[in-house]
Amino acid sequence: METIINYQDIPLRYNILGKGTPLVLLHGYLESIAVWGSFSEKLAENFQVISIDLLGHGKTGILGETHTMQQMAQAVNHVLNHLHLSGVHLLGHSMGGYVALRYAHDYPKTIKSLILLHSSAKADTQDKKVARQRIIELILNGKKEMVTGQHVPETFAPENIPKFVHRIEQLKKIASETPEKGIIAALNGMKERTDFTDFLSKSVFPVLMIAGEKDNFIPFSVSKAHFELSDNITPCILKNSGHMGFIEEEDKTIETITEFLNKVNSIT
Repeated sequence: METIINYQDIPLRYNILGKGTPLVLLHGYLESIAVWGSFSEKLAENFQVISIDLLGHGKTGILGETHTMQQMAQAVNHVLNHLHLSGVHLLGHSMGGYVALRYAHDYPKTIKSLILLHSSAKADTQDKKVARQRIIELILNGKKEMVTGQHVPETFAPENIPKFVHRIEQLKKIASETPEKGIIAALNGMKERTDFTDFLSKSVFPVLMIAGEKDNFIPFSVSKAHFELSDNITPCILKNSGHMGFIEEEDKTIETITEFLNKVNSIT
């Protein structure tokens, strides 16, 4: 069930599938709720899956020149309040993981667990900030199609590209439909986001971290360092995935998430 509600005078879109314990999905940069596809449908066989278009993406509007992770988390909270939901499991892919961490920090009593899918608690390095600014300049110079066309294939492990040609074209379309101002606002927000490594190391709720060994965006060495931050962190390594494990190794990702959530639900 797709719904659009008002949030600070802009549209905010979410979708609900299935019944049961609520699992909230937060997509990544240049994505929307449309990226989840069969992944969310299969999860909905066991859980109530709520997917949300983050600020400036999909059919959710734009608030300003910068969308901080805190602002995005506030929009997520607005949806969950609208649905009268608490005690949710929260999953964030890439940028969605940054938002999920911010949400967990700001609204800790409303979540039961946190799942970081190809994401990191670290803030941007100076080199990464420069790279994001370079993309902003390209967007401002009318090169959005070049940016989105190059970005999507790089999210897959090279050997997986031929296998997922059709999905890559779908993802390129979603990325190309992201408005320029939405892309820039997200890049600005990611550049200035807070480092949550210390917060994650002291997490009192269960955390599942899913990492791809062939990820071009979150180096596997960074993910491995995260695994050791806390005994509350459960690691999952996708050996044949880049940055899109929920597509590249969908069945293993779903199996891992389902097992993790069932375990959390059994002890809470």
